[in-house]
Amino acid sequence: MSDTFPDRFTRFRREVLPRLTTVIDRTFDRGFEIRNEVEAVVFTLGRAGVEDFKDILALVDAGRGVGAFKLVRGMFERLVITRYLRLHPQEVELFRGFEVIHKRKTINQARNAGVDVKAFVSDEALVSIEEAYRIARPLYTETVCKKCETTRDQMSWTKKDLMTLAKEVDLQGLYLTFCHWPTLQLHTTTFGLGIWLRHNGDTTSFDPSANTRFAELAMPGAHATMAFLLEDQNLMFGLGLEREIRNVSEAIEMWPTGRYRLYPEQ
Repeated sequence: MSDTFPDRFTRFRREVLPRLTTVIDRTFDRGFEIRNEVEAVVFTLGRAGVEDFKDILALVDAGRGVGAFKLVRGMFERLVITRYLRLHPQEVELFRGFEVIHKRKTINQARNAGVDVKAFVSDEALVSIEEAYRIARPLYTETVCKKCETTRDQMSWTKKDLMTLAKEVDLQGLYLTFCHWPTLQLHTTTFGLGIWLRHNGDTTSFDPSANTRFAELAMPGAHATMAFLLEDQNLMFGLGLEREIRNVSEAIEMWPTGRYRLYPEQ
């Protein structure tokens, strides 16, 4: 049996995706009463992860492996935050409360760009956002300089970076391949640009085969992350889908690259 990536991807679509889709549908296409904020956040993060998964599949189908791999980074972050908040429900209010920091920052960015904010946001809403920000700011402040007591708003709802969060929920083994590496592709870095170059002696040319190589990392990333997201939904809501989730999780072994390779070759 051929074991090229196109062959594995075809087998995935034929043998695994129907089972995975069934579990996704049973997990998310249901009516239920959300009893608290933790359940609301965990459910919504998981369901947003399904959309990421579908987008990654569409890009791989279209031969856009690098683009698909970039989306794995955001999907992995949803997984880490989902699992962290499920295990630390007392922090969900910090996660939700950071919204006002984003609102105020967006307004200030618009003003800096010369946008007439009042054409889109009422005076009452602006006052309300500013007051909510004043109340919330002490929770989201970090010290820039202890000596001069300079502070600024945090970049995130938590003072912990994503690697620290991943370690706390036992996902650090996936961090390098499914977070750090795609982040270098998302941002404009010389390290990331190098994947597109083919060197042959004294000549350098553009190498479109990067899309195939990175599809081989995007698919195990999307498959594994989706399986973990389903596991968290099952544990949070007691859906009784252990056997079905185990079945689609074990199928990750069909991807020989990505699951164990921590540092992709260029």
